[in-house]
Amino acid sequence: MKTLKNILPITLLFAAVLAIGSSCGSNDAPCEKHTYYLDADGDGYGTDEYTIEECEPKDGYVAQNGDCNDNDADIHPGADENPNDGIDSNCDGEAETTIRYIDADLDGYGSQEESAADGVFNNTDCDDTNPAINPGATEIAGNGIDENCDGVAE
Repeated sequence: MKTLKNILPITLLFAAVLAIGSSCGSNDAPCEKHTYYLDADGDGYGTDEYTIEECEPKDGYVAQNGDCNDNDADIHPGADENPNDGIDSNCDGEAETTIRYIDADLDGYGSQEESAADGVFNNTDCDDTNPAINPGATEIAGNGIDENCDGVAE
């Protein structure tokens, strides 16, 4: 009986120490894991390509994803666009442009001439006087006309 009296207080003391230790932020305590994304360019946004599931982010990983070019810190969601540079800086799926081009034949393809207000956002029509000639047209073999603006008259 004397042995049980000696063991019981030690067991209770050990249990109390364990309880206090786990309530003080022990590294072994369970945590809520989150997905973190590798941010190779350091702009605060990562990509879905490399992820980790952790309680806290590791160096080089961030909570924000959606970076469409993780090799350039100037390109990420929310970045300012530079119109007419052909680059989708804010990762919204399109490179913004403010220059419009005259589409005299209304085929959806603009000429090389800029428009003051109306027009289209491309200047790829090689003959803006004929709606049958544009980059989306089907080439007619043997007529000597470049219908699809690829530089080859077939």
